[in-house]
Amino acid sequence: MKHAIIAIATFATVLAGCHSVEGDAKKLARLQCETQKLAGEAAGTFSDDEDDVEEQISSASSISSKSLKLIREYEQFQQEVEGRYTSDEDQRKFEQAFMKALEDCK
Repeated sequence: MKHAIIAIATFATVLAGCHSVEGDAKKLARLQCETQKLAGEAAGTFSDDEDDVEEQISSASSISSKSLKLIREYEQFQQEVEGRYTSDEDQRKFEQAFMKALEDCK
């Protein structure tokens, strides 16, 4: 019984350590970057060409659908991250890693 408890405790510790500040920051930055790219695409969707109205609407609808899905994923992951990094030091580390990861957003 004692060995089972030790094994479970070890396994839980390993699972808890699977998330890294850098990895989480990169994922959140990637999601934010993708959201910004979609916003740019949406802004460029419409033109004054009346012949392409149906195509423009279809394209805007597709971008809107992708955007909503991405925003939901971003918000869900952001909540998870907020629960992981509760100490001031962890939050500071996360913020630094996030800002560094955002620099790669192109």
